[in-house]
Amino acid sequence: MENDIGSFLPCMFVFTPLIYGATLFQFTAMLQHGGLKADSWDHRESTRTVYLNPILGWCMYMNMQYHIEHHLFPQVPFYNLPKLHEIIKDQCPPPNTSFFDGLREMIPAIIKQSSDAKYHLPRELPA
Repeated sequence: MENDIGSFLPCMFVFTPLIYGATLFQFTAMLQHGGLKADSWDHRESTRTVYLNPILGWCMYMNMQYHIEHHLFPQVPFYNLPKLHEIIKDQCPPPNTSFFDGLREMIPAIIKQSSDAKYHLPRELPA
């Protein structure tokens, strides 16, 4: 039997997924509040809802892509957030349509915030 102590496979199976997974999770978590107004009592101005695919949204992120709904009604269990979203979506700003759509909106705003701390993305709030 061959000794695999000198193999790179343990590093590949332990550290490589951590590098990719942690980076993806960090970007997903930043979508919650990144680039939005920080000092608002109205959660619709300081959080965003992003439509994610079921693997990323439900399995990895436990429906926290419905983040406005989570902040407005924190006692609603994660598995009921999509139902809550359907009920109140006409009272919230339009959600981002995908992970990349959210990043496309968030990254330039964060870059602007690095030089202007008062800058934030304006949100379209229903009347």
